[in-house]
Amino acid sequence: METNSIHKIELAVVKTGFTEFDEGTEITLMVRATCGQICDLRGKNILFTGKDGNSREIALTKFNGIENESDEFIVKTSAEPGEYIWTADYPDQEGEDVAHKASNCAFSFPRRHHSVSVAVWDIPDFARINERFNVKAGAKCSAGCDISGCEVQISDREGVASPENRLLGGEPAEGTAALYWAEIPLNAPDKEGVFTWTAKFTGAGIHKESQSSFCLKAVGTPECTVTVEAISKNSLSPVVGADVIVHPHRAKTGENGKAVFDVAKGRYRLFITGIEGYKTYSEELDVTGDTSLTLKLEEVVVAEEDPGTI
Repeated sequence: METNSIHKIELAVVKTGFTEFDEGTEITLMVRATCGQICDLRGKNILFTGKDGNSREIALTKFNGIENESDEFIVKTSAEPGEYIWTADYPDQEGEDVAHKASNCAFSFPRRHHSVSVAVWDIPDFARINERFNVKAGAKCSAGCDISGCEVQISDREGVASPENRLLGGEPAEGTAALYWAEIPLNAPDKEGVFTWTAKFTGAGIHKESQSSFCLKAVGTPECTVTVEAISKNSLSPVVGADVIVHPHRAKTGENGKAVFDVAKGRYRLFITGIEGYKTYSEELDVTGDTSLTLKLEEVVVAEEDPGTI
């Protein structure tokens, strides 16, 4: 069939209301086709193809005297990160006296990456040098995604990763909606001091890498026993249940008012606190061998109000 003229088609895809999208988002689109000679193209089809190769035909249904448009239709974004690219193709189509030249355009959906927060808890007050200890590390997606099975990696301050990387468990932490976690064993350093580790969510799909740091004190091998006895200054009776800190070691006094610690030689800050009715006690303590202390705690005196001042 011989035609008198060939018309060029311009295609455009119109997105409604969004600039970035989460995975699985349903997006409303409309296609617009314009003929250079202002032809009515109603009934013609546009072929849409995604990067996965799936295609669908969309018919042009409206003509406003200049532009042709389709009805609105819905597509769903991919679960993969980055841009999701589609193409729209208008094939060669001939009429009785006009041929419309094939045309195509590509359009994409910028994907939004989800931020992830990382938390570490159940960190011990201290660990002895070369001792094995455990912490719990978890990660939570800002959109509440299920990120179970993703990896958390813990590294020391030199950036050396622990060989005990863990995959996040399948159930969120109790009392949370989406904090997925794992228990991770670590080795304390081979010398005393305060050390920093970094817990890193290694990233997966649309979820960004994220990290959080925590500190732990490594203490020496026990060389001495420190016994602290807390008694009332007034009655000389044992003070039971007091919090005793030979920093960073902690214990509570028993029925006999005593707390016992196995520590390395060194200088410590001693505190006794946590008992209502008694003042906090503190002092510096040099430990050079086995040490026993009996400490008299002062009671808090509450002044009685003078009825005449009420």
